[in-house]
Amino acid sequence: PPPRSAGDRKGAEAKRAAEQASRAAAADLSLLESLAEPPAVSDLEIMERTIRVAALNHARSEIVRVVREKLATFDEELRELRHEQFNVEAFLKAAELKILLLYQELVLLKEFEKRDNTLGQRLQAKAAERNEMWARVEECRGKVAAKRAEIEELQRREVAVHADFAGSLGENNKFADFLTKVFRKKIKRAKKVLRERAEGGGDEPDESSDSDSDSDDFLSSSDDDLSDSEQFDDNVCPPGCDKALFERVLELRERRLDAEEALVDEKRAMQLMEKEAESLAKKDRVLQGLLRSAEADIQEFQTEKQQKLNELDVVVTLRLHQIEFLSSRNTLPGQLSPALVFTNEGLAALKQRIKLLQQEKAGQRKQHKELRLHHVRLAKDKHVKEQKIAELEARARDIQLLKFGQEVDVQKLENLSVNKTAEELIAKLTALEQQRAKELRQWDAEISDKKLELTHVTKMNTRKLERLADLSQSKCNLEAALNHTQQATSLEFSGPKKSELQERARLTQLVRLQVTEIENLRQEIAMLSQKGGHILPPTQTPRPPTMPQQVRNGTGRQHSQG
Repeated sequence: PPPRSAGDRKGAEAKRAAEQASRAAAADLSLLESLAEPPAVSDLEIMERTIRVAALNHARSEIVRVVREKLATFDEELRELRHEQFNVEAFLKAAELKILLLYQELVLLKEFEKRDNTLGQRLQAKAAERNEMWARVEECRGKVAAKRAEIEELQRREVAVHADFAGSLGENNKFADFLTKVFRKKIKRAKKVLRERAEGGGDEPDESSDSDSDSDDFLSSSDDDLSDSEQFDDNVCPPGCDKALFERVLELRERRLDAEEALVDEKRAMQLMEKEAESLAKKDRVLQGLLRSAEADIQEFQTEKQQKLNELDVVVTLRLHQIEFLSSRNTLPGQLSPALVFTNEGLAALKQRIKLLQQEKAGQRKQHKELRLHHVRLAKDKHVKEQKIAELEARARDIQLLKFGQEVDVQKLENLSVNKTAEELIAKLTALEQQRAKELRQWDAEISDKKLELTHVTKMNTRKLERLADLSQSKCNLEAALNHTQQATSLEFSGPKKSELQERARLTQLVRLQVTEIENLRQEIAMLSQKGGHILPPTQTPRPPTMPQQVRNGTGRQHSQG
């Protein structure tokens, strides 16, 4: 059998105790009936029977007391169980209501699930497209940056070609103008002609514009100074000109043309890449707008879904001390549907809001009063101004009738008249723009000349450094020869001779002269290296005396040993 609870066990015990009490009462009745019979027993038996009846009565009273105590305990435990039953039923009812609410939410979520999945897939697709487009834009920008680096490298090559040409001309070359024209002359080579034929001649304006855009490069702007009518033969070396120099100039011109053509091609390719990058950026902006639209749709959908979920009824359990909705008789009404549920914090905030609104109302009233006063003052001022305007208009009308015999439209007159001040300012502005453009061209030409001069000075500096290195090497060789001669002389003779002392003094003087010449060259190089420094003529040092054959042989042996 299933286990019985504590209340069942106590009820069974109370039942058994009642049965025992009833049996004891029946025994007592039978005993009393036997006592009521005529006495047939002795006094001792009667006393025993009396003691026995008293014991039975005491046992009955004890049994009745125990039964009453157990009944009271049973009733108390029954009340506790009933209270617990009520709580459990309340919890079960709340759980059922919660399950019902969750089921309603589940039904709504299932209704919105398909649309939610569609919007999520759309958002993922747009995000993937945007990421892919962004990767393409970054790749295209990287290509543009690489192409720009290549263009800068080609520009440096072109500048190096111009610098090489300036260094090849040297100073005071009487064929400098002719060689410069040969170097700067634009020729159509076979590769360029074939490319123009392949393109149908349609890119010629682009090439011209590209070549014009390179006018800021080193010495390239001077090509426009050559006259189209000037004709000369650039394939024949003029008499008196160095053939090797002329061939070098032709070679440098080919290199310049190669660099210019490569620069034009790279710029055209970079323009195409920039256009492609711009189109990709536009597509990326469009995709970004679509992505934001998809995010806005999802946000709107989530708001709609939350509104639908908020429309569901939610059961809230309230205790009696939380209810302050009383009727006119200060009792709880039968229905709480017209009541509102507030938290204590929300109720305190609403009470505080009442005070704030009262203060704000007082401020608005004060501001309204001030604005009314200000409006009255403005109305008075407006009336005064209107009267003054009417007087001025009547006066102007009288003056026009007096001067012209009729009214004149001043606005049309101003439109027909010429503003001399504006015309003069426009003329001055045009003159200033022309002057500034002329100054800008002069500065550009001066910059080109300074760049050429800088190239020439750099070449001279290089030559001086090479000369300094040669003199330093000669100094080392002479010192080595002198040391070798001294060692050989000291081995052959024990004491120095007069000729050897003279030779030693001569070599010492020669070394000192070379040191002086090296110092002078260093000073010249430092002066030429400074910006805007003056170029001095080279210092003339006395030529050293001719070395004897013995010293030269000794130097040669030193070099061979080295």
